[in-house]
Amino acid sequence: MTQKGTTTQEWETCQIEARVLPGSRLHPQHNNGQSMFWFRFVAVAQHGDKTYITGRSDRASFPFSTTGESQTTPKPDESLHGNTLEPLLHQLRREGWEPISTNKQRWWEYRFKRVVRPDVPFWRRLVFPGR
Repeated sequence: MTQKGTTTQEWETCQIEARVLPGSRLHPQHNNGQSMFWFRFVAVAQHGDKTYITGRSDRASFPFSTTGESQTTPKPDESLHGNTLEPLLHQLRREGWEPISTNKQRWWEYRFKRVVRPDVPFWRRLVFPGR
């Protein structure tokens, strides 16, 4: 329902996912007896049928745990994920994403929303040195 002179806003959503990088297992002899994997946090956005990546963290090695589905997930470690996940969360907020849920199944699964922006033509997104 819209009032006279106003339009309804469309929202897109975004959720952080943890992805294991291929060939990334680090052996225990290199990590004080602890096996680690290389992970990257990825912000996956969705609007209607369109899914795209809106941001990525740097890669970082984390101790891991294996869930019942044989998925490898990063264990929470403040000192490690603070340097990896926090910059991605700040980037999303700068780009207009608003947190929408503190109810998370896993420690990294932040969810966001923002008003849908009109598509910008590819040539307008190009960045040239000196501009």
